[in-house]
Amino acid sequence: MTAPPIPERQELPVLAAAEGDPIVAAVGERLAAGDASGALTIAEAACARAPANVFYPLLAGAAAQGAGLEDVAIRWFERTLALAPSQPEALAWLAASMRRRGEPDLAMRLATRALEHRPEHGPALLALAQARYDLGDEPGALAALDAHAARHGESSAAGWIRAFALLALERFDAGWRAHEHRLALATGSASSPAAHAVPWLGEPLEGRSIAVLAEQGLGDQIMMVRFVPLLRARGAGRIVVECGAPLVPLVRTMAGVDAVVARGESLPPTDCAVPISSLPHRLGVGSDLLGRTVPYVSPPGVCPPSLGAMLAAPAPLRIGLVWGGEPRNASDHERSIPLAAFAPLLRLPGFAWYSLQKGPRAAEHETLAPDLRQRLVALGPCLGNFGDTAHAMVRLDVVVTVCTSVAHVAGALGVPTFVLLRRAADWRWFRGRTDSPWYPSARLFRQETRGDWGPVVRDVARALVERLRTRR
Repeated sequence: MTAPPIPERQELPVLAAAEGDPIVAAVGERLAAGDASGALTIAEAACARAPANVFYPLLAGAAAQGAGLEDVAIRWFERTLALAPSQPEALAWLAASMRRRGEPDLAMRLATRALEHRPEHGPALLALAQARYDLGDEPGALAALDAHAARHGESSAAGWIRAFALLALERFDAGWRAHEHRLALATGSASSPAAHAVPWLGEPLEGRSIAVLAEQGLGDQIMMVRFVPLLRARGAGRIVVECGAPLVPLVRTMAGVDAVVARGESLPPTDCAVPISSLPHRLGVGSDLLGRTVPYVSPPGVCPPSLGAMLAAPAPLRIGLVWGGEPRNASDHERSIPLAAFAPLLRLPGFAWYSLQKGPRAAEHETLAPDLRQRLVALGPCLGNFGDTAHAMVRLDVVVTVCTSVAHVAGALGVPTFVLLRRAADWRWFRGRTDSPWYPSARLFRQETRGDWGPVVRDVARALVERLRTRR
């Protein structure tokens, strides 16, 4: 699953003391033009010529952030702070970098230092809100956002953070409304409804055709597609769903969907369109509707013979395993678990283990000790898309997975699913729950200590042994 990272759209600071400086102007022009690498070149050259100037390393850090060079940005912000320890932009932007590196505690301390020197500082308030959200302190995040709104208004970035905090607290009306801020941010944009049809804002459809547009990751799409059939009750005529290509076979099994198009392919003409993650807001969905329709997809067609043969061996309990998500996800280093950490599970007697892992992390299978490698059957080569994965899942007794798209597919199928969650889990798993309103067949296992998966794996082992005992 891609839980989209909380975005930071840092603006070039207003450096009153450097007003009229041609370097500041040149860097600003390059950043405004989208040329972060060019801005970085100018700023670094200026740092070499004037090593005591506090603004040039700050500009270099901002440019490096814009170019996606996080480690370089951190070095320049630290150099700024060596010259001016209370410089608020450097503290706030370093906080944002540290948060993205998975250090929310340090990010919170840095943002707090910035606010001690300038209580109204916008980027520092946003950095504080982001860090508090990452630490599971939604009320603290909302307090920082309220302070930001009082001084600067509600920006799209602030609204996006607010949505995550509100939804994690199950405050759906305000949360879905704030969730619409993502549409103004590049990290969460859908296909433009204006490019296809008139945007649908929730009014009666009166027989009009509608396109539901893909956005965000595969997990978000499979989670939100459950709401598509509700469009019929609003009077929709023809319904076209756009989704990621691996999901197309699954979405085609849904009732009420007339056509499914892979993301990136041409959409047929429709009267109106809506981004898929806007459905709960524009339909007025509350918690009562989240899991009511599960299961809402099914395995398409017939099971591939090779896959069926691999799952045909008798076993007391068949368990599917996924240990890694999409490596490009900003939170993947915290949500994914090294396969070696599951060794205690693989050694449990009475279970047949099947790997559903795809992508680069599937290679970890070969790093297991020979006896454990033999106990974990790799199904990945037989899984061409989520339709194949669905055929495998319905033949398993439990799917054990980290927070990734597989968790959503298993939940959408109604398959018993154990989801292993990091300390500050994504908003959609809410807070403190062991169940999921989204997926009634799911059971949640949460970290108590950030980064420590050992107790989580032990809890999963106990739950599996209990399930085996009950089966016998």
